[in-house]
Amino acid sequence: MCFKAILYATEPWLKNIYDDNPLSPKQFPLMKMLNYNFIFYPTVMLLFIISAAFKPGEGLNKIPVNSEPAICWDEQRKLDWSDFKATRKPTGKIAAAISTCGFGFEATEENHRLVSLQVFVKFYPEKSWKNPAHQTEAVLAHEQLHFDITELMGRKFFQEILDMKQKGKLSRRNIKKVYERIEKEHGELQVLYDKQTNHSLNTKLQSWWDQYLASQLIKTASFSNYHKLPI
Repeated sequence: MCFKAILYATEPWLKNIYDDNPLSPKQFPLMKMLNYNFIFYPTVMLLFIISAAFKPGEGLNKIPVNSEPAICWDEQRKLDWSDFKATRKPTGKIAAAISTCGFGFEATEENHRLVSLQVFVKFYPEKSWKNPAHQTEAVLAHEQLHFDITELMGRKFFQEILDMKQKGKLSRRNIKKVYERIEKEHGELQVLYDKQTNHSLNTKLQSWWDQYLASQLIKTASFSNYHKLPI
């Protein structure tokens, strides 16, 4: 069985990218996954939070949910250069801009039973940097798509949560397992996006990704109301 067929079998969501993209990659870089920890409270009420953010060049990093200001994804609220507030110049190869965004969830468990679950998709201004010499509309649009990719994966996560709920399989263990798998896909997709578009310099592939993400967000619109899931 060829590599593409194996990839289709294990990651069906990649089929559209392979079939439609004018530059089908030979392989998908694997991101180093982090170790997730639950936050426990010594009462009958248990709150556990998982959040990770993707930052080009640094992979996936755990970010406490309420550690700093964040912008929630909103179709009507696009990123602006003023949202990139990091002042410290990144080390290593300097890019035109660096966006730090991620999706995660917050859930409450009472007596070993889930009573609430909230999914969120956030952009972190204080960890997002801009190069003053490259503040163009093209670069900003490229960074917006990084955020849109995160939104798409947040919706996919929510879709699987709803499926687990319908099948009566909603549990802390299953949620964490699904989250880790989709977060891995998230990191791989972000890396692929930057690699193919050459950080927006390849205008042909940038246009393809713009259209692809727009179509995927339309297809998954029914899963955009992920802010509060009644259990």
